[in-house]
Amino acid sequence: EKGHRALCTKEAEAALKATQCTIDALNNAIKGGQPIFVELQSHDKYGGRVLGDVIIGGQKLSQLLIANGHARPYFGEKKSSWCN
Repeated sequence: EKGHRALCTKEAEAALKATQCTIDALNNAIKGGQPIFVELQSHDKYGGRVLGDVIIGGQKLSQLLIANGHARPYFGEKKSSWCN
């Protein structure tokens, strides 16, 4: 979580690193002429947000963030804190 939603300094710093990783991946794709797509999947369990993924040069952004330690897989269970 970023900004006021972060529960601790560690979580806020991790969010900034994830943001920078995303920016770097998008910039590299644009400079390299790679395609960028948005893959829409469904709505969240509350029906408000649209869930999906960004595909950068054939790689899912979610997988890139997980592989680099900036995100964790989530399957609807209670989220674990980044503050511990």
